[in-house]
Amino acid sequence: MTRYPRYKRVTSAITLALAAVWLGYLLLWPNTNATASGGVPVGGAAPDFELKTVTGESYRLSDLKGKAVLLNFFATWCRYCEEEMPVLEEAHRLYADQGLVVLGIDLDETDLAITAFQEELELTFPILVDRGSNVARLYQIVPLPTTYFIDRDGVVRGKWTGAITRDQLREALELIL
Repeated sequence: MTRYPRYKRVTSAITLALAAVWLGYLLLWPNTNATASGGVPVGGAAPDFELKTVTGESYRLSDLKGKAVLLNFFATWCRYCEEEMPVLEEAHRLYADQGLVVLGIDLDETDLAITAFQEELELTFPILVDRGSNVARLYQIVPLPTTYFIDRDGVVRGKWTGAITRDQLREALELIL
């Protein structure tokens, strides 16, 4: 029987314990409407905010009334966030002429990380930076990614947690377009 050095056993045990805690957190956190998870309720007004892109361009949600808005909260290190980005980019290109505004909201990462992510994935929709994660707290974002669908009157019509597929996105967009 091969015996591993003590530090490897301790490291493995700590890693497994942390993984178990994280998995338990993800499994036990409600993945339902925002009212159940304490977020912004579906059917309620979307809280207003103002954020900037890394280049300093400012966006205020209330200025987008009259347009359908998709808010996607993400982080560049999040694998599921990265997986859904091409689907969001496709929606941005396909539905912009119907009044859809796609806004990515990065949770307080460096400008360099955000710019590299945006360039690597060839994203053309605006990516806003939530310095201090104040907007994420306002919308009570857990887990990542989380997407809100806001109609032309500023009312939340849907919320999706986790990576969204093309078909799921198309169905959700029907609520706001």
